[in-house]
Amino acid sequence: MKYRNTINYVLFLISVLILTITSDGQSASEENSSRFLNNLGVDHFVHGNDEEAINSLKRATEADPKFERAYYNLASVYAHIGRTDQAIASLQIAVQLDPNHFEARAKLCDLFIVAVQNEKAIGCFKVLLILAPGDARSYSNYGVALMHTKKEKEAVSAFETSNSLKPNDPETLNNLGVTLLDLNEYRKAVDVFHRVLQIAPSFEASRYNLALTELANGNKAAALEQYSFLKVTNSDLANQLFNKIFKAQLLTVNK
Repeated sequence: MKYRNTINYVLFLISVLILTITSDGQSASEENSSRFLNNLGVDHFVHGNDEEAINSLKRATEADPKFERAYYNLASVYAHIGRTDQAIASLQIAVQLDPNHFEARAKLCDLFIVAVQNEKAIGCFKVLLILAPGDARSYSNYGVALMHTKKEKEAVSAFETSNSLKPNDPETLNNLGVTLLDLNEYRKAVDVFHRVLQIAPSFEASRYNLALTELANGNKAAALEQYSFLKVTNSDLANQLFNKIFKAQLLTVNK
């Protein structure tokens, strides 16, 4: 059964040492310093020059191999253009240099999920949650990694902890509902998805997941009710749902 889950990505901010960047009056040594090159890379990135940004930030790491902020910024550019493996490699260096860099570790954990390296993500989140035991987003994404590795009961616990820290977050509740669906706890899943739709009526993923749960529970009429909503707001998702609801009939016709 295909459902829709979501992930709350950490905001990936470029880290700037000097707010004003200028080459006027810079000496040759200053222009080759790690901090100048870092800020030059940031400036290139802000202006949409990704390859120039990468070049400057790599030069910054070469000028000072222990300059973790340049590795973090380099990772942010790589992630922005979809070069996930290189972003992960840069972030791994950043957290080695500064194990307490929360933003770098949080993004590393998220990118492990993107790269479908969920066991690594789980280990990463365990360390992250020692650094920030009260961070709801980290618990929520930890739950996603657990869910993807079929550790559903642990995922439920992570999502419930996240919800206790930040109540009524639609994405966290949606993922909790999906996990309960995987555990065949249909009534609980239905209640959770209804709760999401009370908070965020336009959350189409939860409406789709609610329909799948009702269908799995044998309540075809309730699934069709959600189909009627999706037909108006998202025809592609509605068509996917329609095919699932009427799969048996379609297969019969095709024999």
